[in-house]
Amino acid sequence: MSPRATYRLSRIALALLALWVSPRADAQTPWVEVAPEAEPWKLEMPAKPNRREAQDKTIVGTVNRVTFYYEADGRSYNANRIDLPTVATMFMTNNALLDQVRDGLLEADGAVETSYRPIEKHGHPGKQLVYEKKDETGPRTVRAEFYVVDDLVLNFVAAVPSGASTGLVDRFFASIELPRED
Repeated sequence: MSPRATYRLSRIALALLALWVSPRADAQTPWVEVAPEAEPWKLEMPAKPNRREAQDKTIVGTVNRVTFYYEADGRSYNANRIDLPTVATMFMTNNALLDQVRDGLLEADGAVETSYRPIEKHGHPGKQLVYEKKDETGPRTVRAEFYVVDDLVLNFVAAVPSGASTGLVDRFFASIELPRED
């Protein structure tokens, strides 16, 4: 075999080896679009999510929650719509409302806040919360983004084992689309 042919085969072999040993690009795995008709958002998840509804009676009225969730391989992705009674939003600023969401998430998960900052998506004010928690699967890193859209709080949450790659978490949050606020 000529040196040129050997060189060419070596390059091909190296390229194939690089493809074989490189981590599978999770970002290239096809996800499904989730765009429920009654929801003011759409996004992508690794597979078709489950749906759950709940109601909580409060002093100011009933709070309805609709959750779309997917869990597998120690990872979870959630999209939540929280319908608030109008009276609950009449006397609270968006910041105060979002701070209550943060406090509720941290309390419910018995978690330790890592970061909390204001964000905005398509004209809607929001907050991003990152925290650490422990559950039956071990320590987990959780990222949550929540927004006020009219009398709704839209809450998106992704959790991965602590120390795991966050590439899919980034993909989940990048896929979120809210109605445009003019």
